Amino acid sequence: MAEIRLQKFLSECSVASRRKSEELIRDGKVWVNGKKASIGDKVDPKRDDVTVNGKKVTVVKQKYYIMLNKPQGVISATEDRTQKTVLDLVPKELYRNGLFPAGRLDGDTTGFVLLTDDGDFAHRILSPKNHIMKTYHAALRDPLTDEDIEKFKENPSIQFAYQYMNNTPTRYMDAVKDKRSSKPSGSSEQAAPKKKRKKKQKKGA
Repeated sequence: MAEIRLQKFLSECSVASRRKSEELIRDGKVWVNGKKASIGDKVDPKRDDVTVNGKKVTVVKQKYYIMLNKPQGVISATEDRTQKTVLDLVPKELYRNGLFPAGRLDGDTTGFVLLTDDGDFAHRILSPKNHIMKTYHAALRDPLTDEDIEKFKENPSIQFAYQYMNNTPTRYMDAVKDKRSSKPSGSSEQAAPKKKRKKKQKKGA
């Protein structure tokens, strides 16, 4: 069997996520064939003996995926000393070692959180290079005005926004374009004149 990176092996064996596995390696808690492991090490799952905190790591074939509806006041973490975590909500009959949230929602945000022990799958759906789109629903205290929409459009930090019409997601910029094109051709609105920039004179000229 081909060698794979140690943190990937630990993730696939439900020890921890890849990031957490790297922390375990840096902390000197992972050993391979009797030697302390280092970041970048590779292992052969069938041949090498891997231990974490003195316990042998065994290959896990079955993976678990739990859909959790996270309530307010619960954080997307595996453990916390002061706050309740998403793992605290998992019933005993469903709990497995190695579960972690694939992604996160803020403490005040409610909704779907995926809990899994499949580190490789979590890495694929969370990696920015895979461009997996996520959709969020926001409940507003006050109605959204045209002025608010313009502010969203002008904000360079927001690349995409979505407007739901008949439950079909539409790119916000397309919606704005359609709205503008629907204005009468004889509209009295005129573009504000551009201000001319004054050229600064160089010192000593």
